[in-house]
Amino acid sequence: MRSLRAGLGRLAGAREAGLLAAILIVVGIIVVCGKSKEFFGATNQVNLWRQIGLLGMFAVGEAVVIIAGGIDLSVGSVIAFAGMVGTLALNRLGGAGGSGDLSGGALLSGVLAALGVGLLTGLLHTLLITRLKLPPFIATLGTLAGLRSAAELITNSVPVTCAYERFRVLSQGTNPLYAFLVVLLLVGLMMRGSRAGRQIAALGGNEEAARLSGLATGRLKGYAYGVCAVLAALGGVFYAAYSGQGDPRAGQAYELRAIAACVVGGCSLAGGEGTILGVALGVLLLEITLNGIMLVVSSNPTQWQGLVVGVVVIAAVALNNARQRRLGKR
Repeated sequence: MRSLRAGLGRLAGAREAGLLAAILIVVGIIVVCGKSKEFFGATNQVNLWRQIGLLGMFAVGEAVVIIAGGIDLSVGSVIAFAGMVGTLALNRLGGAGGSGDLSGGALLSGVLAALGVGLLTGLLHTLLITRLKLPPFIATLGTLAGLRSAAELITNSVPVTCAYERFRVLSQGTNPLYAFLVVLLLVGLMMRGSRAGRQIAALGGNEEAARLSGLATGRLKGYAYGVCAVLAALGGVFYAAYSGQGDPRAGQAYELRAIAACVVGGCSLAGGEGTILGVALGVLLLEITLNGIMLVVSSNPTQWQGLVVGVVVIAAVALNNARQRRLGKR
């Protein structure tokens, strides 16, 4: 067992070094294509780091669920629904039609309302998976569709404007990046330095063995799905602050980007493997690549992004499987 842990540790270190090399290669390609001025320009850098921060928040939460051996397909819908609930709460507490002054207490209450949506969603997922024995794919697919429809029904598919300056400042400049770094630190410490984090990894590695060892598998799944949904709701707050509105159509397909960042970062979809640092590097690689496409491709760059994400995910899974086979042979 000790030798296996050492092997996995060396594998993780090599993977993270490989991700750093891949990031440098992508940046080098952008420079070779003559887009260094645009890429390193102040406006693009602020936008890039903002997008890294926004994706990173909920990708880290998705990573916790994947390491636990599950999957959460509802992240995008949680982003939309929580952002909408938060803006509705702020408008109710702040008045003035969603603009003007907003007290610190009102801002905190609105944010907590949004995070409460995430907490309840995580609880719902836990009950569906542990009590009704639904596969995580089905349980979270149901909330993906249900929360999106609920958001559209509540607002009649019309975005909820929320232009309070104190709210908008949350996503100004690189503030989302700072929030992501705090999330990264806290979740990283939880997964590496706490008993619950180590037990979550053990759960994903072999659920039956974890159960026979006396671990509270249901409670651990609750931790994982709760963290994921709350961080998705936090992302919803920042997206709403950035756009100045709670949009029931926000976050569409964002769960795919979160899963892509996790897989690229070294998380195994079979569970039990992956690091929070690796996921952070996966977020960097994915967002720098997408940003480079926008700069380098002159014709319809957004149409190429989905193709590139798909290719990157397939390549990452193939490489991860190859590494696992080599490790197994040793």
